[in-house]
Amino acid sequence: MTSVLTNIQSRATQASLLRRYIQTTLSPITSSSQKGPTKTAQAFAEACRLFIGRLDTWLSELELASVRGTADTTASTPLSLQRQLDERYGVMLDCLSSLLPYAGEHNDLLNALYSMINTTPQYRSELVQVFVATASPIWTMLGDWLIRGMPIPRSLVDLDTTSDFERKLDPEFWVHRDQDVSWADEDFWEAAFLLREEKPAWIDNQVLDLVLEAGKARGLLRGLLGRDVEDSSEEWQSLADLVNEEEMDHFDLAEIVSEHLKPICQLTTFHLRRTLDEDCGLQEHLEAIDGLFYLKGFSTLQPWIAWLFSQVSTASNSQCVR
Repeated sequence: MTSVLTNIQSRATQASLLRRYIQTTLSPITSSSQKGPTKTAQAFAEACRLFIGRLDTWLSELELASVRGTADTTASTPLSLQRQLDERYGVMLDCLSSLLPYAGEHNDLLNALYSMINTTPQYRSELVQVFVATASPIWTMLGDWLIRGMPIPRSLVDLDTTSDFERKLDPEFWVHRDQDVSWADEDFWEAAFLLREEKPAWIDNQVLDLVLEAGKARGLLRGLLGRDVEDSSEEWQSLADLVNEEEMDHFDLAEIVSEHLKPICQLTTFHLRRTLDEDCGLQEHLEAIDGLFYLKGFSTLQPWIAWLFSQVSTASNSQCVR
């Protein structure tokens, strides 16, 4: 009996820690100097709150049935209560309470939760639901990057303004802006927007590189065309809808996410190449520059030389007249 009560006490302690975390994270900030929790931490706290709510409801129903004398015989003794508690909520209490030390770092939290999904297959469905809820803010930031592209000065999109305002990327997003690199720098494309060292384990590294390039390409397209290039009908699919399309017991979360992102990124980079080739005539410009500097482009050199000699002749005639 002592071991049974000790186990129930341990479960109560885990639930108490989760309640305290939920209250601390979701409580309004009272001081302007107080640093608030991250969006990911708030999403995780909300997911924990829903789980604790289900646990509290179950316990309340047991208590009510006990008072009325209609309690289920399977939970009528401390030992049977412990068994039901462990079977229904024990593993999730273990998982969620063990994630609390990671809650301060959004990327560590998501990576730890993703690792649990792969190592706790019997509770995969419940853990995936918690992951989806926790990763939703980051997923929204990813959609903003892929649809709106890298931040660019407003003057490059709206020709009627000279404002150099750039929207800010959320500090939780894994792409960050190097403020030391300006638009005038020759290495802007490579160095202005970079992946952080702390990368999400639930997206393949190669796909992360595609995401980075696609966001840059989308932003460059907006600057070249002088307007927003995204289709007004284009919508960013929520992570919940994406995951719910699959059987939760037989899938790899990282594979689903990566396969969803690949064609989006590839289509954007293809759009940029087509715009540069067809609308901007990049290849013709490169060939003209190459011919001019390396004396290979006679079609470019001949008109230029003719114009140059005509200018020299005009200047010489003017001097003779004087």
